[in-house]
Amino acid sequence: MIEHLPSKTLRLTARDVDILSGLASYRFMSTDQLAALHFPSQDSARMRLRKLAAAKLIHKIQVPVRPHDARAKQVFALGRSGSLVLRRRTGQPLAPFAPSHQRRSGTFVEHTLRRNDLRVCLELLHRRFELQLLSWRQAPSEVGASICLRVSSRRAQRVPFVADAFFTVLQNGRCESFLVEVDLGTVRRARMALKYRAYWKWWKTGAARVRFGGAPLRILTLTSSTRRLQSLRESATRAPEGKPGSALFWFAEVENVDIAEPERMLGRVWQTAMPGPGVRKPLISN
Repeated sequence: MIEHLPSKTLRLTARDVDILSGLASYRFMSTDQLAALHFPSQDSARMRLRKLAAAKLIHKIQVPVRPHDARAKQVFALGRSGSLVLRRRTGQPLAPFAPSHQRRSGTFVEHTLRRNDLRVCLELLHRRFELQLLSWRQAPSEVGASICLRVSSRRAQRVPFVADAFFTVLQNGRCESFLVEVDLGTVRRARMALKYRAYWKWWKTGAARVRFGGAPLRILTLTSSTRRLQSLRESATRAPEGKPGSALFWFAEVENVDIAEPERMLGRVWQTAMPGPGVRKPLISN
């Protein structure tokens, strides 16, 4: 179906509507991510995105660009006109949109893009029948919780924690669920250690099963470097009460989530928070 936009020469296609819907859900997306999901090539993606931006359906978000991070040069978000088009087409409430003048910090956008790389990889693997993506959640109300922890010999406190995402997949006849932490080294190690303690107790008490169902749950941390990975892994090893280590926590460098090679994230790139040297394992065993 083709929709003619008022006072515009652009004819909106079904693919364009998919792009608008994706931006409403993902919030920010790079050209690479949009190309991987919707276009046969980078060039065709850039040409169409320029037209959608010229029609003010989407906005290019201006962010500070660091020399080592060229991906942040082309970041798009849904515009108000695009949100209005979605409402007309779907009958749903007005989707959140980004004002054309909105600026975001490079760290904030980079974190969002890294999380979205994972989601794009899962979508691509779903299309290739390598796994079935059953659900994806990222709203704080859907991926946040709290638990009471003893923080000293005399004091306990309720510790809130919010994951970056939750997803469930079906592969080899087995359903598994995952909570995701994207760590770019901006959170203090002590804060992450407390968060791992909260995750572990929350899971151990059965609250995770009540919240997300009976599928086996793992908590994935994607982090910025091997050194940071080992530091966080050591913190998670001390999270369980009364014993060292837990296979609840899995770790990998964020570079292993690559939309150009989505199957890489399923391979032997993960380490668990068990005592001893980290042995690389596949995310899902055959």
